Amino acid sequence: MTFGWVALAGVRAPAYVSVLKDVLLVLAIMAAGGAALLATGLPAAYVATPAPAVPARQDMFVVSTIMLQSLGLCITPQAVAFVFTARSARMVRRNQILMPLYMLMFPFLYMIAEYVRRRGLAVPSANDVFMLGVTTTLPPWMQGIVAGGCAVSALVILAGVCLAIGPLVSRNMLHGLSDKGQRVGAQVVIGLYLLLCAAGAAGLGSIMVTLNNLYYLGMIQIAPGLLVALCGWRVPALAIAAGLVAGGGLAVGLYSAGLMPEGINPGLIGLAVNALIVATAGLRRPPCAR
Repeated sequence: MTFGWVALAGVRAPAYVSVLKDVLLVLAIMAAGGAALLATGLPAAYVATPAPAVPARQDMFVVSTIMLQSLGLCITPQAVAFVFTARSARMVRRNQILMPLYMLMFPFLYMIAEYVRRRGLAVPSANDVFMLGVTTTLPPWMQGIVAGGCAVSALVILAGVCLAIGPLVSRNMLHGLSDKGQRVGAQVVIGLYLLLCAAGAAGLGSIMVTLNNLYYLGMIQIAPGLLVALCGWRVPALAIAAGLVAGGGLAVGLYSAGLMPEGINPGLIGLAVNALIVATAGLRRPPCAR
């Protein structure tokens, strides 16, 4: 379904349905959260109780992970693909103003999780909490709307990833071919990617979680090089490549060994080493002759 949609509708495919996706996503979560709150009952008056002590390492890991993912989310290829199809910079700014509305759904997600916890419902995995709360609080017709919203959301996100992967391969590895050849090559890459995703989701669930973690550890390492390109700083390409390899290798090595010094996310440590290499090379390079 995703491949056919991308192949027929092209780069604007996600844009056509993204509004419907956003509306269904927010309304579905708000409806499920509201139903969970009504089923659980209004909370009793707040009574101050001593909170259990949280290790400093755990707090450090949470903060460093938030910092890492906030940077990584802004530079992933699928997160910036909309820039290439936007009508103008003003349109991009106007749409980005609405992005914080996504935060509206998190209190309702908490209500659903709290409902499932209080009722003691058997949850096969953490990924099943939302739909379990939906199926036990909403009528069947509302369950269908929520399921449809989930399907559309997954379709839009997956299509966005496909449309980012295709041009990356065709424009960088198949640039010697004609436009038609590049288009066919992009479609082949997208098809292979979807097949691998389906196979991985069906039989390699634990490996997919590991790959997702490695994705963030590696993707964030392009941040120093991207910053150099955006700011026009004169840094040797070899230094950027060395920082990328060193930072990515260190992050993956620490993650594989299960090491987190002082609880800091390994990706952030690798990024610091990467940035240090790039900055050192940039400072040592002589300025442009005038």
